Amino acid sequence: ASEAEAKESEAEAKASEAEAKVSEAEAKASKALYNYSEVINSASWFITKPLRFLTLLLKRILGRN
Repeated sequence: ASEAEAKESEAEAKASEAEAKVSEAEAKASKALYNYSEVINSASWFITKPLRFLTLLLKRILGRN
């Protein structure tokens, strides 16, 4: 029974560690999404949109990906 309890305890510890990693990954993803939204909705992103469009257009015309 002692060996089974040790395995159970080890499994619980691994599960706990996995849950912590999932929580950390979710927090990082949430922060990245927030940062992305901040950039996309910023005034500078709006102002530079025509420049980004022209750059993309020129790359396509010149055959550069």
